[in-house]
Parts: sequence; C-alpha cells; structure tokens
Amino acid sequence: MTDRRLDRLLWRCEFGSVAPEVLALELRERLQRLRDESIDVRDSATVRLWDDALISEYDAAFHGAARTLDLRLWRSAMQQIHRCERVVASMRTLVQASGDAERATAAMELIHDLAGTACLRRLPAVASLAQIVDLAKQSILERHSAQGSHIARICVRLAGALDERRPIATDERIGLQERIAAVRELCVATCSFVEAVDDEPTHDGTITTLQSLFASQYAALGTRLLSELEVKLAGRRRFLRYVQRKQFGSSAALGGPDEVRALVRDRSWDGAVDHYWHLSIARHAGALEEQSRRVAAAAAEIQNAIAPQEASHE
Repeated sequence: MTDRRLDRLLWRCEFGSVAPEVLALELRERLQRLRDESIDVRDSATVRLWDDALISEYDAAFHGAARTLDLRLWRSAMQQIHRCERVVASMRTLVQASGDAERATAAMELIHDLAGTACLRRLPAVASLAQIVDLAKQSILERHSAQGSHIARICVRLAGALDERRPIATDERIGLQERIAAVRELCVATCSFVEAVDDEPTHDGTITTLQSLFASQYAALGTRLLSELEVKLAGRRRFLRYVQRKQFGSSAALGGPDEVRALVRDRSWDGAVDHYWHLSIARHAGALEEQSRRVAAAAAEIQNAIAPQEASHE
C-alpha cells in the first residue's frame, strides 16, 4: 500500500467512512513491513560508521508510531510512519553514497598509481581526483548523501576516461616522443638553476613514467599528464627563451646560478624573467639618459661657439 493510499484512508476514517479498526490494521501492517524491509540498512555497518544517529532517529520514530497507534492518535501515527520512511530512505541513500565513494576512491588510487611520480601526481589530472573524493566524503558526513553520491560518480567517470587504453598511431607516437624530448631538453638546459635536482622530471622518473604510459597504451592519461606538465613548465621555457634571445654567454651574465636559484625559489621562473627584464630596461634607460646629456652638452658647446660670431656680425 502506498503512502498516498494510507493518507486517503486516514482522511476517510476522519470523515467517518472507514472504521478506525481498519485504519489501525493498515497502519500496523505498514509499520511492520517498513521494519522488515529496512533491516538490511538498519544493521548495516556503513550506516553505523557514517551516521550512527540515523539508527537512533529510526528507533525514536518507530516507537513513536507504535505508541501513538496504541493511543489511537491516527494522524500522529501517520506522521511517525512517514518519519520512519524518510529515515530509511536516508539510510539507503547513505549506503549507496558510501558505495559510490568507495568506487571513486578505488578509481582515484588507480590513476594515482599509474601516475607513478610525485611530479605527475601533483598535476591537476591526478590531484583533482583526490580532491573530488574528499569533497564527496565531506558531503556524506554533512548528511548530503545524494550530493556526495553524485560527486563520487563524477570522479569515477573522470578516472574512467583517463584509464581508457587505446592503440596509439605511429604519427601520434612520434609527436608524443618529440614533446617528451623537448621537456627533457628544457629541464637539462635549466637544471643548474634548480635547487632540488632530485625532483626534476629527468631525475625522478617522470619522463620514464610518461614513456611507459604510452607504451602501455594509456593514451588519454599520458597525453593529459604530458600537456599539464608542459603547462607547468611554461614559465621555465619562457626563462630559457629569454636567456637565448639575449644571448647571455654564461650564467654570470645572469648574476650567477645562486642568484637565479633564489629568484626562481622566491618569484618563480616568470618572476626571474621579469626581474632581469626590468634590469635590462633600467640599463637601457640609463644609457638613453646619458646619451641625452651628451647631446645637450654638445648643443650647448655649439651654441657657445656660434654666439661670439653672431655678436661680431652685428
């Protein structure tokens, strides 16, 4: 019997068209059936782990319904039965959300393991999955189980898209290897300005991991990580191009490796470029100012030389 039918039966009883005994029998049967059908979630370790208060809420609603039935308070009994139904529904949603969170965690850990190195795991494609799982679990703890379940399923779908394997065409593979080689060359060319060399993609296994992903046909994950690594190294590439464009003959022209390492540590690669760019502008400004002073001095000398001749002609 649906809840709506029970509500209609209550209305008919209140208007005198249904005997109270009939309504009491239906309500007791509904309450007992609700208790029998919910035993799996009420005894679930998941419910006790995530939200033990739901068990207490159910017990209070069930005993309240039974007590009001004994007192023949039909409308109060109906309200308590509906309360039981809502609590049971919350339990089922919680169990579903917990399962979704566990699947999301497993999917996230798989991508985390495939990433292999700390450098790759810090990239958004991997790090964001852990953040999504944490958000899903937080939502469940805050009693937003449906929302947490939805967020967890998003994580599963994202991880599934990254975990997809497919054959990589020869032309595509060549292009990927060229990009990996460019990353290696960039790191080698600028490694003297890095403090923690062990964290370099050329030393911590990042390059090897990317090559392994492509060899194992993890095209989606490998391509995503390679693209994000290139974005992460964009400032570093800008620094290298600035140095090459200015044709600095040695690191001393930059102020020495120690100075550059300090700038990179405190301001980032882009900050180091901006620092030397401003220094270059300042030097050019000084040179222009000196030339302006020389021109003004020469003009004054010429004017002084011309002045006596003009006076004699007059």
